[in-house]
Amino acid sequence: MRKLKVEKKYIPLIIMAVACVVMAVFCGIKAVDDIKYNEKLISSSLIDTANTFLIADGGNGTEIPKNTKFAVDDLMTKSFSAIKIDARLTKDKKWVSLQSEDISTVTDGKGNVKDINYYDLLNHNIKNFRPQEFPVIELVESTAKYAYENSIFPVIFFHDYSKSAVKNLLGKLSNDGTRVLYFASDDIRVLEYIRKLNSDASLLYYVSEINDEALEKCKSDGNMTLCFDAEREKKISVKIEKMTSENISFMCHGAEALSDIEKLYKLGVRHFITDTVAVE
Repeated sequence: MRKLKVEKKYIPLIIMAVACVVMAVFCGIKAVDDIKYNEKLISSSLIDTANTFLIADGGNGTEIPKNTKFAVDDLMTKSFSAIKIDARLTKDKKWVSLQSEDISTVTDGKGNVKDINYYDLLNHNIKNFRPQEFPVIELVESTAKYAYENSIFPVIFFHDYSKSAVKNLLGKLSNDGTRVLYFASDDIRVLEYIRKLNSDASLLYYVSEINDEALEKCKSDGNMTLCFDAEREKKISVKIEKMTSENISFMCHGAEALSDIEKLYKLGVRHFITDTVAVE
């Protein structure tokens, strides 16, 4: 049997060809997975997707860096309407899109966002992610603008309280044409200040527990929505009934399995903030 001989000069071309085939197969598998994901979600016998608002909690962080343009690109293939962007304030008062205050949890660096200047943050990349053509750690206005331009509504969650910094960011978003009308925080002071700056803004008030004070805040402000933790709330059916009867807007976060979302949907929840919708 004659052995097939390959000239050395053709070896790099053969390797490139094999790599292209492997990449094509990988992309094909991912495309099929995305199609299956959508089909299973839409095929829920209970949920009316036309009346359900899904907000991605930063994006699918297990495969793609949260709070980045890559996450927005991924969401465009799924059934999400919006993305929650975690806004954290650097030492030099710039808002960056990062999941955690401790940068070691999401990047190859160490320290807290508040103690590091923005341009020093750019020395670090998200863990296990290759450097790209633009910084992985992004300014909030950059992430928000990219989401808006690709029909994914940005919901900006302020983790820090600074009147001047909040005002500065809202001004930048307005000046570049990004119509961000959704802002969130677990600090009522931030939301009340945003309301002074923008009477039309839709505010999401994150609470660790649904209590009378939080309910009264949302009841007095027709554009403020109460956002509760689906995993922590007990007797949620009674609380949802109360919010519904008093015309208080509400949504939840923390429900990631389709079965959990369906249970909450039965109780009247129509808006969900979640990284993914896991289908068993």
